[in-house]
Amino acid sequence: MIKHQINYILGLTVAMILSVICGCHRFTDESPEWKPTNNVHNIDSSKIPTALFKEKIKVQPFVDLRTNKKEITENITTKDDVAIWCTDRFKELLKEAGLTIVETAETLDIKGEIINFAAVEENLYQGYVGIKISARKLDGTREWQGVVKGKSSQWGRSHRLDNYFEVLSDAYLNAVEELLKNDNFLISFK
Repeated sequence: MIKHQINYILGLTVAMILSVICGCHRFTDESPEWKPTNNVHNIDSSKIPTALFKEKIKVQPFVDLRTNKKEITENITTKDDVAIWCTDRFKELLKEAGLTIVETAETLDIKGEIINFAAVEENLYQGYVGIKISARKLDGTREWQGVVKGKSSQWGRSHRLDNYFEVLSDAYLNAVEELLKNDNFLISFK
């Protein structure tokens, strides 16, 4: 009986040690961090029509359409509002691209709906972002709607919070770059 209990306790101890070594850990209530490994200056702003630089752009608060709004990965949950995080990053990236972002007296209104915002760790860390963007001139002359997607992957040590946030940031940056390179979007606001 005692030998059985000792084996049971040893088995539990080994299982606990292996779970720590394997990185089988959940991160809960983490705040997403902006940790891109690239930067927005990769965008060729010469492709952006001059007319878009003259617009005063108001970015409305994004809406999170994901089913589980608190989950970033199977291993990370957040206490923060992902929609607010995405809205703030979107504004910053448009500013860095040279566009004018305003809170009032706008001439162009942009809305976003978050369809996908996730990171996965398999052989590589992979980040996926999908946002439905709606843009319209306030004078009613032009509108555009479409989905932009961003994807990123990188190698990293297993189960590292930094790696999750790096691929998410890069995927998000990639989605915004896709918008600013989208011919249909750019033609709509020439």
